Amino acid sequence: MLRPVAFGFATVAAMKIRYNPVLGVTMIVLGVVCEVLGLWLLALGETDPTLFVGVIVVLLGLPYLLRPYFLVHHTTVEVLTLLGPARRRYEYERLELVDNKLFAISGDHRVRVPVVKAMARSSDWGRLAQLAGDQSRP
Repeated sequence: MLRPVAFGFATVAAMKIRYNPVLGVTMIVLGVVCEVLGLWLLALGETDPTLFVGVIVVLLGLPYLLRPYFLVHHTTVEVLTLLGPARRRYEYERLELVDNKLFAISGDHRVRVPVVKAMARSSDWGRLAQLAGDQSRP
């Protein structure tokens, strides 16, 4: 369900910022390569831990494609963990994006939200920059 979010004077629907798909796809491809090499070694009569490593890498790559990186709600930004239910919440009255760093501002209190542009899907980050008022230096 979409909830309104206040960005300065504008009100928009809640945003879900997803992980950059390159991260998940890279991990899955590397995991599959480990699996293929492990199966090849197994066929040659060798036992190797790459079979287990490949499965773990593939399983760690899936959440990058399935889970959101962080959520922007009406008065909070929630940064989710990749695995598990833990979340860090940052309350704000307004958001600022300065030099690709996101800040949650409440009154005189300014907190940097620990998110990185390279980890976010570029289209989602672009929407966030547009709504938060990107003040990056040229």
